[in-house]
Amino acid sequence: MAIDSPGLKASNRGEWLRDKWHVHRGWIKAHVAVEVGSGSVVGVVVTDERAPDHRFLPQLVRQAERRLPGPVKRVLADAAYDIRDNFAFLRQRGIDAAIPVRAGASRKSLGKGLARSLAVGERRRVGETGWRLRHQYRMRWKVETTFFAVKRVIGESVMSRQRDIMLREAEQMFAAYNQLMGV
Repeated sequence: MAIDSPGLKASNRGEWLRDKWHVHRGWIKAHVAVEVGSGSVVGVVVTDERAPDHRFLPQLVRQAERRLPGPVKRVLADAAYDIRDNFAFLRQRGIDAAIPVRAGASRKSLGKGLARSLAVGERRRVGETGWRLRHQYRMRWKVETTFFAVKRVIGESVMSRQRDIMLREAEQMFAAYNQLMGV
């Protein structure tokens, strides 16, 4: 399973209007989990642009566990998900955390479990290239491909103007993509 959070436009109007009239409409952030084998969307949480990515990893994993026929074995995510709570959550569920730790990361556990400390130690021991090969991190491109397909087939902006309806519309975009793909 691969996780990322692309942005969707909150309006289909051009950037020129925004610059001319100094209107900031913001954008919608879709936190999405994709099954790397089929490319199907197995988890979606939609927020505004201010929400941090790392907060939604547990919710996406729980959604994926309900939708996938088998267990989640590995979570591929970018460094935005590098927090101790996420590593502890994944270790508790027996899921391999393929999340790159920041350069110079500390091995201190600070009371949040040993999962991130072990990940930092492994990264130092095997190096960047060895870590990427061991965790098959190159498969994260599947989530990017799914985003590209959703934006090309369904659109990259929402039409609604009310915030709550915008969020529901963005969520429905990914459900519609799954239906189009026959998943």
